Amino acid sequence: MAIAVEVEDVPDGATRQLMDQGLDEYNDSKAGGDNSQDLWVIARDSAGTVQGGVKAKTFYSWMFIDWLWVSKSAQGVGIGSLLMEKAEAVARERGCIGAYVDTFSFHAPDFYRSSGYEEFGRIEELPPGHACIWLRRHLRGSRLRKRQNRPRILEIYPPSFWFSSHLLCHDPHQMRPKRNMAASEAPNPQ
Repeated sequence: MAIAVEVEDVPDGATRQLMDQGLDEYNDSKAGGDNSQDLWVIARDSAGTVQGGVKAKTFYSWMFIDWLWVSKSAQGVGIGSLLMEKAEAVARERGCIGAYVDTFSFHAPDFYRSSGYEEFGRIEELPPGHACIWLRRHLRGSRLRKRQNRPRILEIYPPSFWFSSHLLCHDPHQMRPKRNMAASEAPNPQ
């Protein structure tokens, strides 16, 4: 059998689907269904302007946090903590036992640590001059610790506009985690 190996910047849909389905079938045969679901939690101000959000995915009883973002004008008042509390609550409802994230050293590793996450992996010089850090937290029976000496966002905005259930579902293949890595490998950074 002759095989040609080529680089394709954008494989066609049928090729991506074939590879995706093949990997899913293999993983299902070894670990069972992943029950993969996207999870979006969005924070909006009273005018409806997005002030922050979490993009995550739950699968194999864990939540992977793809990103957490809070606008500059809304930082420092607890929105990040509220977003994480909501995402973790939904993850628990979905049967997740833990959450993990990769972040850069110039992003928010201290925020995650103060929220009960522990570092379990690191790559120095990714990107150059910084580090890529993996953190995790077990969710069952635990609650996100409140930061001390910080104003609570609920004191600033009425509870009626926060989190009435701003969850948006998108194509689950947009944020597909790597599932074919060796046990010793860390996940790829965003």
